[in-house]
Amino acid sequence: MTIYNLDYLHYILQGLRSFDNHTSHFCLTAAESIIHQRLFARGEQKGNWCFQQTEKCLRAFHDQAFGQFVDTNRKTIDDVVNIILETVKQ
Repeated sequence: MTIYNLDYLHYILQGLRSFDNHTSHFCLTAAESIIHQRLFARGEQKGNWCFQQTEKCLRAFHDQAFGQFVDTNRKTIDDVVNIILETVKQ
């Protein structure tokens, strides 16, 4: 889920952590060009709402409150899963 609003992020994390203090949070990042390639690959048309949100989200994700960052630019889904699993195991 893409959450770029800090108030929403804190609200959701607080709720999750009320059930489990060990809730992990990761922010998956990629370059704007990669994000747009992925949007095209899933059938989105240039100018759709999701394209309009890209820049706003990328700006928001500079805030360290978004947790542990995982750069997904040149990684497969399995690569990203393994990075997260290794981090959670620590």
